Amino acid sequence: MKKVFIPIFLFLFIFISCNKKEISEEKSWEEFSKTVNEIKKKQGINTENKSEIQFPKNENTKIPEEFLGTYIPMNFELFLKSEHSYTKALYQTWDLYTLLMLQNDICYSDLHFHDGYAIDNNLISKWKYIKDNENYYIIDEKGRLYKRINTDGSYNGYEFYAEYVLTEIFKDAKHKQNIKLTDGFVYIDDEQFTLVLDMNFLEAENDCIWLTNGEQLFVLKIEGLTAKIYETESIESHHGIKETDKIYKEIPMFYWNDENYPDLDISKLNKNDLRLLRNLIYAKHGYQFKSEDLKQIYENFDWYKVNPNFKESSFNEKEVLLKDSIINKEK
Repeated sequence: MKKVFIPIFLFLFIFISCNKKEISEEKSWEEFSKTVNEIKKKQGINTENKSEIQFPKNENTKIPEEFLGTYIPMNFELFLKSEHSYTKALYQTWDLYTLLMLQNDICYSDLHFHDGYAIDNNLISKWKYIKDNENYYIIDEKGRLYKRINTDGSYNGYEFYAEYVLTEIFKDAKHKQNIKLTDGFVYIDDEQFTLVLDMNFLEAENDCIWLTNGEQLFVLKIEGLTAKIYETESIESHHGIKETDKIYKEIPMFYWNDENYPDLDISKLNKNDLRLLRNLIYAKHGYQFKSEDLKQIYENFDWYKVNPNFKESSFNEKEVLLKDSIINKEK
């Protein structure tokens, strides 16, 4: 595939819109390109630079109907969950199909969200399809595994992908009352942000995800239990964007791997994070906080309810162990 250079302003191509147009397998290259360009124009994007589209050579390939939909690499899911970073997960799976959007006899993909194309049907004919209970999987021509995340295989797959990533990254923070996930967007303090999928020419260290509010780009980093959203600036020496040290928003108690609570790793936490995590145990049991900062943090969670009959004796064995471990580390 010939890679097309795309200027920095075309990064917005990967910003997920609410456009619901489907790309039918009967459409020609010109029709498909027209649909993509219409979406770009709605986002105010230059449409003169076009991604290369490759169409299948074998028109007889038929994808099993029950397997149609949007798929992601299984390794991407594993890295996303373990690293809790979209950037790291994407680069760890750089050699795989970034996503698959399966329709009746055609499958669209996108090279690192930088070049859209259709996969050669000669390759698709070598794929294997697996159903495991309610889950659907594909093994591609090189033996690599993909998991279905939505039954819709249209161009809306970009939105489903973004929603999937945001749901994982914000899985603890989404219970905050000032954070809302919907239709592939995340709202923070009522401000709408979109996930940036194309990571080409974006430079930051230890970044989790890149976001845009439609006017500028931001980098979200997880530092301990807190997420910090940094502003960005252009790189003068080449076409690129980098982070700055200016914090746009800060979200305390953003991620602590709540699904494993209270079996949590505290080895890398600083004293402030240890204090927050220790008080998380109390918040889980409805303790009414007197410290204003703790009160503001925990009352913001939808699961928090004051328990007038609160007692530390209600802590289970693992919670007591976690509390004691934190106290010892705080000394």
